[in-house]
Amino acid sequence: MKLRRNVYGNTDSGEDLYYRFRHTYQGPHERLSDFVRRLEDLLQQVVRKEGIPTKHIDSVRLDQILRGTREDGLMLWRLQLRERAPNPPPFHSLIREIREEEDRFSLADAVVPPKKESRSPYASPVVVVRKKSGKVRMCVDYRTLNRRT
Repeated sequence: MKLRRNVYGNTDSGEDLYYRFRHTYQGPHERLSDFVRRLEDLLQQVVRKEGIPTKHIDSVRLDQILRGTREDGLMLWRLQLRERAPNPPPFHSLIREIREEEDRFSLADAVVPPKKESRSPYASPVVVVRKKSGKVRMCVDYRTLNRRT
């Protein structure tokens, strides 16, 4: 079956491929950029088989990304993307934005816990905070220290 697809291409109709495209969802541990690439490959097959007109490709892609992504850490990005639905971005800028957001999100999760927690009454925890610009910064929470002194 795989050999036949490699030689002759996909034998599914445009409608079948479009149905499969509309029922494609992000896997539980799949990165968003990998999911979007998988969707794009399927969408290109749909367009080749004339399942949808080429002029609707960006809006169909955006709609399925919004439907098929998991409800997790990139929620703010999803809301921003929803606002852009009337004028959807092309694939290359979309995948670039997704990768940038994944990098920002992974930086926030890259905080290394201390090897040994301090027992000092004057210890102050380090907190990672996201700025309005989306960048991450480290802060020291001195509230407990201020209460003791």
